[in-house]
Amino acid sequence: MDPIAWDICYGLPNQQYIDYVSNNLLHQQATVDPFAPFLMEKANGSYISRSNVESELRRPENRIILGKKGSGKTALARWLIYEMYRYQTLVVRLPSSESATLSPSCQQNDRCCSWTLSQIIAHIFDTYWNQMIVEPLHSETLLPLLRRDREWMLKLHWFYNHYPPRHYQVLRDFELFTWLNSTLPHVPFNPQSNDRDILREIIRFIVTIPFDPTKIFGEKFHWPYQNVMLLFDLGRDTSVEIIAELAQITQELQHLSLAPLRFKIFLNAQLEHEITSWSCVKSGYVSVYRLPPWSSQELQDILDKRIIACGGNYTDNTSSWTSLPGLVPAVRYHFRQILIDGALRAYKQPTEFDAPIHALKLARGLLAACAGCWPERFPPPLNAHQLLEIINLYWAEEKGEEM
Repeated sequence: MDPIAWDICYGLPNQQYIDYVSNNLLHQQATVDPFAPFLMEKANGSYISRSNVESELRRPENRIILGKKGSGKTALARWLIYEMYRYQTLVVRLPSSESATLSPSCQQNDRCCSWTLSQIIAHIFDTYWNQMIVEPLHSETLLPLLRRDREWMLKLHWFYNHYPPRHYQVLRDFELFTWLNSTLPHVPFNPQSNDRDILREIIRFIVTIPFDPTKIFGEKFHWPYQNVMLLFDLGRDTSVEIIAELAQITQELQHLSLAPLRFKIFLNAQLEHEITSWSCVKSGYVSVYRLPPWSSQELQDILDKRIIACGGNYTDNTSSWTSLPGLVPAVRYHFRQILIDGALRAYKQPTEFDAPIHALKLARGLLAACAGCWPERFPPPLNAHQLLEIINLYWAEEKGEEM
């Protein structure tokens, strides 16, 4: 294994590299490495909008979204939660493992799948509770009106006691909290109802308007929820057991045929063969969408937004990239494009990761070389040939890992 390729893949960042990035790209002392591959998934301002992909995800249908590691699946799932609220959809993000159980019936077991219908009902109510009862947006406007409807309140009481939410206390409303914990003689649902019946009931409970809101809020008012979307973000989970359980629950949802209930499933592209054999996929009930390759401009946006998200205080991104020390003058203007072209090799050879991960790793490697981290083999200032040699070393290591 080449020691420089090893450094790029596993050894960076070191202090020399951090100082170089701080002085020449951030223009302030770095607290974190802006090009750490997975560090910035939750950083504000680092999301890259891809309009063609976002349009596909907004479509009101059941979909499986396939992408390699680092393709942006988790970022898209997070974006979808907030975006679909504009389309009157309650997005329920389901856990990626059986460890996060909400239903009391599952808490007694050593192992309990999080995707039984009972667990899905529990997560739906937990999400609805947080948005309608806990968050001020609705609790201060709609909730006082909903509380006037006795049937709605009885159903809320029933769901609260059968599927207790994680944030179960309504601290600012002692009266409501006391009433929810009281015993009521009337049961709003058939005692013989099974999980399928209850799933239908909770969807109806969420999307049904128990009063005419236009008389209070005007004609332009829209009820918050006309649909419920289940969101499975399993981009890093490829276990056989999990995929088998997922196939089973999608089959159950297909049999229920609940029009207001849809789902999106984010999966690693390595699972394409397995999921295309599912009956719900073959029947057309679920469609499969492959995330498209990242463009050169999109990769450039990733690099620039990482710098901004880490506190970079400049406004002209291009001037910072084209004035980097450690490069011969003729190469400075082309440096970022050489880096991006190197990352786009991800679409020409087998690799576990998508191009954004390679762009971030190569940014580390090439900037470290500019900083003089390997002066015996790559003494600054570097020319285009030396940059390509470093990129070739990196991909030789990646190819070895793949084999």
